[in-house]
Formats: sequence, C-alpha cells, structure tokens
Amino acid sequence: MQWKTGRTSQMHKVVRMLGRYKRLLAVILSVELAAGTIVFVFIYFGFFPERFPFFRAEPLPLATEPQEDSQTHGPASSLPSSTPVPTFSPTPPPVETPLSTEPPSATPTPTSTLTSVPATATSLPSTATPLPPTPTPTLTPVPPTATLIPPTPTLTLTPVPPTATLIPPTPTPSPQPFQEFNLTAQSFFFTTNSITVNQGDLVRVTVTNLDSEHTFTIDELNVDLTIPALGTATIEFTALPAGTYLFYCGVGGHRGAGMEGAFIVLAGP
Repeated sequence: MQWKTGRTSQMHKVVRMLGRYKRLLAVILSVELAAGTIVFVFIYFGFFPERFPFFRAEPLPLATEPQEDSQTHGPASSLPSSTPVPTFSPTPPPVETPLSTEPPSATPTPTSTLTSVPATATSLPSTATPLPPTPTPTLTPVPPTATLIPPTPTLTLTPVPPTATLIPPTPTPSPQPFQEFNLTAQSFFFTTNSITVNQGDLVRVTVTNLDSEHTFTIDELNVDLTIPALGTATIEFTALPAGTYLFYCGVGGHRGAGMEGAFIVLAGP
C-alpha cells in the first residue's frame, strides 16, 4: 500500500509539472517540427533536382552577337534598338551505343561511343531598316516689333476760389418779462388776497414784512419763501400747471388767523 501510495503521489507530481510546462513543451515541439520540415525539404530537393527545374544549377549559354563580314556587308554597325532574341535548342541526352558482337579484329574497336550534340545558339539576322535622318527645321528669326504707347496727357488743375457761405446768427430770443407782484405782510394778513397769472408766466413775488417773521408758501408749486422780521424777500417761479391754488403764511397759527389768499393760473389759448 505504501509503495502504491508513493507511486501515485509521484505520478501526481509529474502531472502537475507537465501542466506547468505544457506551453513550453508545445513551443519546443513546434520548433522541432518546423526544423525537421526545413531539413526534409533541403534533403529532398538536393537529391532530386531533376524534378524541379527551378533548382537546376546549369548556366544558360550566352548569346553571341552576330558579326557581319566587312567585305560583303561593310563595317560592323551598331545593332538597332530592337535586338532579336536568340533561340536555344534543347540538348538531347547522350546515346549509349551497344557493344559489337563481331570477333575482335586487328584494329582495336572502342567498346562504347558517347555522342554529344553541342548546344548551338541560332541567331536570327537583323532585318531592321535604318530610318533616313530627319531634316532639321530652319528657324527664321522674327525681328521684334516695338509698339509705341502715346504719353498720357497731364491733367491741369484749375484752382477754384473757395466760396464762403455766411450763416446768419441765430437770433437770441428776448427773455420773457416777469409778472411782478409786491405784497406787505402785517398783523396776520397780506395786503392782497388774490393773484392771477397765465399758464407758463414767469412770476416774481416780493414780500415786505412789517412785524415778526412770516412766510409766503404755495404747496402745489413748491414755493416756500421766508421773510425775516422787518425785512424784505423775493422769489421767482414758473406758473405751471393751470389751476387755483392757495398761498399762505406757515408760521404758527398765522394761516388760521386769516393770513392767506388765492393764486390763480389761467390756461393758455
């Protein structure tokens, strides 16, 4: 049992080793097979070259150029561009003559005679006819012709005197006159309780104060003038838009005491 177990374990080791190196063994076998094939081909073609004409090492006979007789055809001339290709006749194999059965005579007779036929290269005669020389054309010089170009006339520039265009000055509109009003503030009243102007008029109001501080105020037209005690103050504004407004004194209870009036702006035509 121990011997069988050891043998089995060795077989397993061998199988594992073959499994590891199976690729290497496959490569080695492929290389050996290729090398054997190459050696077989060289040996086969070396021993049997007559079966494969392209492996023959016999040199082909060289073609000799034909030489013409200088007495009959003149000096040798250069071959034309189209040289005929020589034809070669194949060499027959040597013929072996059988031995003679006659009794030997006084003259020794050769036992066998090998007759060899030399390879002859038959060259075809050249039949090319030389072409006559082509005449060279004669070039006739043509005298150059000069073309005269007339000169371009020069343009004469005539100076034109500059013309001054007078632009009349734009008339400056005269300033619109102010609608002036003079008021007096005293004892919680104004000397007038109504002012009338046209829409768009320039209004100038001058207020003279005869007692404590007063104001001239119109809320809708953003007019607010402060007159100091015993002083005079002036304000200018544009009467826009049309309507009836109220001017008054905004100090303390002066407006409630009756210090106010109407400011009327009439619409234009």
